[in-house]
Amino acid sequence: MSRTSWLKILAGGVISFILLERVLVATGNIDYVPSLLVVGTVTVPLAFCAFLYTRARQPDVRLTTLGLCAVWGGVLGTVIAGFLEYHTLLSLGSIPTLAIGLIEETAKLLVPAYFILTRPYKNESDGIILGAAAGAGFAVLESMGYGLVALLISQGNITATFQTLLFRAMMAPAAHIAWSGLLGGALWRAKYSPEGGRLRQFFFTFAGVVLLHALWDSVTFILGYVVLGIVSLSWLIRRVHHAAGRTAARRLNVRSIKTHSLL
Repeated sequence: MSRTSWLKILAGGVISFILLERVLVATGNIDYVPSLLVVGTVTVPLAFCAFLYTRARQPDVRLTTLGLCAVWGGVLGTVIAGFLEYHTLLSLGSIPTLAIGLIEETAKLLVPAYFILTRPYKNESDGIILGAAAGAGFAVLESMGYGLVALLISQGNITATFQTLLFRAMMAPAAHIAWSGLLGGALWRAKYSPEGGRLRQFFFTFAGVVLLHALWDSVTFILGYVVLGIVSLSWLIRRVHHAAGRTAARRLNVRSIKTHSLL
């Protein structure tokens, strides 16, 4: 996968979405609605995951594994989170935003945790990518639901659906994908990192992600989403660069050792 693959995915998805939306408006043919929902929800998460993958310095995760993580992470994550949130609502009469963050971040982590804990991945980038893939799958399915609800509530108003899909697509990398990516990387460090306090670091990361999620669900204005999005993305990109740097240093050391052994 080339370093510009994410741009090609993004451009192709945006063009496809615009064409579908224009044809739907012009013809009124509701057969285009499923395609609009799929393209509108998949494009940005897929492009962002491709961006992370190409910045990871030759990750050890196969693309098929990422696909499985995205599909099963999304399906199981939404099913488990929906079930637990429903019963929390029945028990308490309401769902605190902190509880939503705790439930959803735990549910999204289950599938990437399986891969991270059962397979010998060598780099933190692998954990980040697996977590991001599960977060992307969750974001896609959740956005499809929001898009469909917007279409039904507005009685077929395509503009309302378009705005909903656009907002959620723009925010997906800074929300579910970033949070799950951070947790995937933290879980990898908890298992593999030689540094001390690994479990403590994981729980601090988990608490920080849950807090960001709760704050995200609490804000009601665009500026709040922007600020939280910047914090989440900055944290994620910092971890990606740190992981990529350590991977490059480790491979340089391996090559140096091999060179000295030959001498």
